[in-house]
Amino acid sequence: MILAAVSIAVIAAGLALIWTLQRRLMYFPTGWVPTPGEIGLTDVEPVTFETTDGIALSGWFVAASGPSPRVTVLVFNGNAGNRAHRGALATAFHRHGLQVLLVNTC
Repeated sequence: MILAAVSIAVIAAGLALIWTLQRRLMYFPTGWVPTPGEIGLTDVEPVTFETTDGIALSGWFVAASGPSPRVTVLVFNGNAGNRAHRGALATAFHRHGLQVLLVNTC
């Protein structure tokens, strides 16, 4: 009986701790963004724009080097990190002649 009560108390305490810390467990923002050159991107144009609800978003635009491209790939960083974490993806798209816009969402 005592073992069951202690087990329930430990489980309840663990669940309460997870619930309290849930934002820290699923969202790991970083304020530091390296320069495009630091991650191997060249010919990058920094861009900033404002959403309709007043949030300023910043990003990098990598223009296609070939003839007028028909496709621009829009890349968001997701719930963690920043646009620099998607540099390899941008390089791969650019290598195939696509324009890429990397946007920070936080």
